[in-house]
Amino acid sequence: MSKRCIFIHGGGGQMTIRKIVLFCLTSVALLVCIASTVLFYSSQWRKSSDAEMAYLEESIDQLLVTVDTVEDSLDTLHEIFTIDYVNRANTAAELVSDDTSVSNWSLTEIAEMLEVQAVNVVDENGIITDSSNPQNIGIDFHVNDRLRAFLPLIQGETEEGYVTQFDGVSLATGKRMVYIGVRRTDASHGMIQIEVLPEELQRYESVIDIKTAVEAVPTEYHAILFAVDQSSEEVIAFSQNNPHYNNYSMEKFPELSEGEKQSGIYESQTNGKTWAAVFACHNGVIYGYVSDLTALYPEIWREVGTFSGLVIVLNIILTLMLFLLIGRFILDDVTLLSERLQRFTNGHIVNFVGGRSKEFRNLNKDIALMAESIESRSARVSTMAKVLGEDFAAYEYFPNIGQEVYSENLLAMMELTSEEAHNRVVEAYQSVKPEQIDPQTGYYEEERYTAKSGRVLLIRRTILNSSSYAFIQDITDADRELQSLSENLKLSETKRYTDALTGLFNRSYVQKELEKSLKSDKPEGTLILVDLDNFKKVNDSVGHLEGDLLLKKFAKILRSSFRTSDIVARLGGDEFVVLIQQNIPDDTLRWKLNYLVETVHEELEEYYKLCQLSVSVGAASITPKVSSFEELYQYADAAMYVAKQNGKDGFYFNHENNPCMKKECTYCRAVCSRREALFGKKEM
Repeated sequence: MSKRCIFIHGGGGQMTIRKIVLFCLTSVALLVCIASTVLFYSSQWRKSSDAEMAYLEESIDQLLVTVDTVEDSLDTLHEIFTIDYVNRANTAAELVSDDTSVSNWSLTEIAEMLEVQAVNVVDENGIITDSSNPQNIGIDFHVNDRLRAFLPLIQGETEEGYVTQFDGVSLATGKRMVYIGVRRTDASHGMIQIEVLPEELQRYESVIDIKTAVEAVPTEYHAILFAVDQSSEEVIAFSQNNPHYNNYSMEKFPELSEGEKQSGIYESQTNGKTWAAVFACHNGVIYGYVSDLTALYPEIWREVGTFSGLVIVLNIILTLMLFLLIGRFILDDVTLLSERLQRFTNGHIVNFVGGRSKEFRNLNKDIALMAESIESRSARVSTMAKVLGEDFAAYEYFPNIGQEVYSENLLAMMELTSEEAHNRVVEAYQSVKPEQIDPQTGYYEEERYTAKSGRVLLIRRTILNSSSYAFIQDITDADRELQSLSENLKLSETKRYTDALTGLFNRSYVQKELEKSLKSDKPEGTLILVDLDNFKKVNDSVGHLEGDLLLKKFAKILRSSFRTSDIVARLGGDEFVVLIQQNIPDDTLRWKLNYLVETVHEELEEYYKLCQLSVSVGAASITPKVSSFEELYQYADAAMYVAKQNGKDGFYFNHENNPCMKKECTYCRAVCSRREALFGKKEM
């Protein structure tokens, strides 16, 4: 039996089906391991963080109960308060003495330094002779009953050396005040007295109570308990078993109302750590208990590692079992069927029979029937191609089974391998959308294909009844003739729109492109008219050949002065035009025109000297109001007139698109830029 021109393609990969199955099973097992580990980690994290949050809330509740039940030991507190402020009073006594180097301190400065309300100096007669509060000067301790408690100290009759009055009243303001007096260091009699606001005593008592309660609570190494004064945001106390722990960031410190409690998990902006925190407001104090959740990671990861190990072992066992079962009941039959198909595509006679399962036995029968059909189709396609002639080839593609049959000359004509041909056939079929295929007539398209050698092929493709037919015709000779004709037409078109002398575009091309632009929704751009002044003198002086050479040089300057997208043309004689089809800023346009004038002067300097050559430039804007090339040309010509009247070798931009060409403005009452450019601002 002769070898058939038939190609049956699989997935195109190099891996065997057993490797693919093993890879898929391994990938699924790996994904299961990863997914289960992630889910278990998330579950353990939520469980641990919830437990930690519950512990913090319970601890805060217990702390608030402790704060409420702490007994106020006023005597102890007053004793501590007295020691503190007696020391401050003694410091004041030292500072106001005559024999100290700091005696120049004012009483106001001393009061501010000691953080007391006032400092009073009392002489041996019991009268305040000096004070940081001028209202106190002159007060007599013998007159007021409340002040007499300090007389023994003033007269040197007390052994303790100080007197404290917690319920005193200021004679100057009538407000409650705490007074502490100590002996003077510069005299045997008299006293230094300080005034302290009662709120300081109250705050002192409150601080002592909160510190006692907070510092008595033991905390874990990764947690910290603290109390903060809500009004001043000053830290009152924190747990003492970890005073070195200062990594907690206060940036998430909440605003709470009295009795309110708030809990949550926060990300620190300073160190990136995750904190579980509970805050509560009680009697103007914010109590906070925070825990570094990153400390929970080691225990969580130990549990996750154990769980992951068990999952991996179970997945390995399950994957091996599935692979063996699939290989026994499926892959063996698939391998055998693949070998038979390979032999069939190589032209051998193959019996498609057998199979361990009923499904594979039926599949072998169906493939046997298909093989008989393909044998006949292959011969038919080759016969049709031979009938059409040696410049024709054909193929038929069956997408439902992924097969195609070729005529014997197709691969040689298209200069492709069987794999490349198959890929092109499949891509061409898949590029057609189902809705493009008519149920009755199918779908038809033509495609030009260029082979590696340069030969041109025409592919006529039809899709009908779930199959695709194509005829390939070699049209290289006809295509070359058509291309030659097209090039001749293009050359003719180029000559039609090109100025023979300078190689620039001519008037017809500029007019065609401008009128095309004027028909657009938003026409824009600029038309620049350029004229060589005294050009006739060049022809008369040095001859027409030199004049033609000058025009060529000027054309080259124009082309180099503008963009390749701008249209540069010669209208005739010494008149040139530049069409810019986009709006550009006035400053940019002025720069370009200045540059053009300067470049012409530099490049053509010999003509300037010999024939007084110069250049005049007029410009007009393309707007929706412009209706034709002639109209815009008139505006640019009017602008050039202004440039020439202003001395030549310059330019004028007709912003108003004013068509006026008058030499005088005697009877014109309109105010325009042209008048100012020609005659200044003189009234007409």
